[in-house]
Amino acid sequence: MTTSVDILFIFSVYVFFGFRLKWLCLTMVLFSIISVALTLFMKSDVLPTVRAMTAAVHILVQVVGLLAALQIQSFRRKAFLAYVNEKDASESATRLLQMDPLTGCFSRRHFFDMAERELERAKRYGRPFCVIMMDLDRFK
Repeated sequence: MTTSVDILFIFSVYVFFGFRLKWLCLTMVLFSIISVALTLFMKSDVLPTVRAMTAAVHILVQVVGLLAALQIQSFRRKAFLAYVNEKDASESATRLLQMDPLTGCFSRRHFFDMAERELERAKRYGRPFCVIMMDLDRFK
């Protein structure tokens, strides 16, 4: 029963805990070494074949747990990169909606949104508000 708990503990730590991979591996390998050593040297009533099987199962669980941890880490990395790409695309789309790519000026909609916010702020703080518009080249 103890070996089953040891193996489940190792695998669950690999899968559920998000420690840095090198510290996770080091901790779990040391745990396995101690557990196998206790099984080999302290339990005299256990058959040698069972002891060998216990060591083999520990090694197998270490490998499977490490592979699972690597897959989880890869998934987290891909999810983070997808989030960053989505955020960049959203910011780029917002910037394209706000600016005219040809002239570099604010779009009409963004200009009116900004003007409305500034007018509300002027009203809120009781300050004067002024807008000056010039048509320099009669561009339609």
